[in-house]
Amino acid sequence: MGKRRRDSEDGSPHEKRRRLTGGSSNKTSTEDITSVKNLQSLLAFNQDAGSIARQNFHTFKLYLESIAYGKDPALQSSRRAILLQYLDHQPITTADRQHPGASDLFKAWSFANQSNNENLYSTIAAVLALLLKTISHHVDFQIAGRNLCNLFLEADHLKVLERGLSAEKSKDHVISPCLRLLTQLVSFDGGFAAKRVYRKKDVTFKRLDTFLNLRLDSKVVDSRSRRKIPVRNVALQYLFANLRLQDPATKTEILAHGRLSRSLFQDIKEDSPSIIRETLQVVLNDVLKDGKIAHRAKIRLFTDQVLSSIAKLRFALTPAFHNEI
Repeated sequence: MGKRRRDSEDGSPHEKRRRLTGGSSNKTSTEDITSVKNLQSLLAFNQDAGSIARQNFHTFKLYLESIAYGKDPALQSSRRAILLQYLDHQPITTADRQHPGASDLFKAWSFANQSNNENLYSTIAAVLALLLKTISHHVDFQIAGRNLCNLFLEADHLKVLERGLSAEKSKDHVISPCLRLLTQLVSFDGGFAAKRVYRKKDVTFKRLDTFLNLRLDSKVVDSRSRRKIPVRNVALQYLFANLRLQDPATKTEILAHGRLSRSLFQDIKEDSPSIIRETLQVVLNDVLKDGKIAHRAKIRLFTDQVLSSIAKLRFALTPAFHNEI
């Protein structure tokens, strides 16, 4: 399978050796994870771990990135094998049955939610999104990945996810990982769980129109803020995944939400050329060219306000910008 390019929003510092135990000189890095026992030890749930837990999850994130974006096929293969063993050896018990899966990850995420540990909560949400993305295109992980998707959509875990989607608009570091997790849930295995994600729309589509309007503040001039990925961009990827993978009936229902279509196109001229291009391509290829979506549903998408926003592209953008689109 071809190597995937590191997504800009997943950018992270180079791997560093991380302290695992408070007050100890013992350190670990991804190079130290050479067996499933190492991985189980790294991620073992301990509610008293404090900041150490976040360090451990960061190490796991680096481990996943080395699989998803690494350039050493042999190393990627060996680490995938360890990851598969980990998922197969971490059973999760629900009311009706036992599933293979990363039970310690779910325990830690629930604990972070209950203890109001916002930093740990957002770190684990980001790791869970990356986990699904890392295993998404490997057939060996299909069963484990589908079980994870099913578990995310159970009531208890949806409540944990809802916390991030209910965060204040200024807390993009909490909101964005949850939106990325939803994007991966919809996208996994060609949309295996997509319809069920939408059925839980009271949570999974909660405030999506609001998130689509969360751009970077143009008045902010510091370089760190400028490097941030706007919540709008992350929300767009979630909406695009739904428009690509949902069935025509579900897409028609999504398009019927007037606030979503307005937010999709509102101030679109402020978006980057790549975002504008992708927006127009998704609307063209996955909505207008979908013969199973009723013509009247497509017409409803293009309100006067939406048409006005699209028309402004012609007058607001430079010729070079047009060429890039």
